[in-house]
Amino acid sequence: MIKVFHKLGQFRGGTFLAWVDVIAKRTCYDALRKQRVRPEWTFAELGGGTPIDREVPGLEPGDLDAAEVLGELFALLPGEQAWLLREVELRERPIGEVAKEMGWAAGPARLRLFRARKKLKRVFEEFQQRSKPDA
Repeated sequence: MIKVFHKLGQFRGGTFLAWVDVIAKRTCYDALRKQRVRPEWTFAELGGGTPIDREVPGLEPGDLDAAEVLGELFALLPGEQAWLLREVELRERPIGEVAKEMGWAAGPARLRLFRARKKLKRVFEEFQQRSKPDA
């Protein structure tokens, strides 16, 4: 009802109830879009069993596939950062679309993505350190 009150100046005539109905439907659709849970890919689907491209110290080329490594790395990230990287990097969604869905401005969304990538890099370096055999 608050939106109807604020938009009274935009009413151009016609059936008032139909106009209110359109505003209510659009408001509901917007709320559902914001809450919509996107299906997540399993990491097995992502990797397809292909070996990891980078050589991880202490592991043979076929020991871990990329999906398993990525799954372990994402599990070490904070939830929001892992989700953001999945959406932008794996699902290849534009950052503007993801930002709009989350109610973020474009600039801060890019900053969050930058920080998430930086954190992923640090987590990967720590993963490599743990994987090194003790000399």
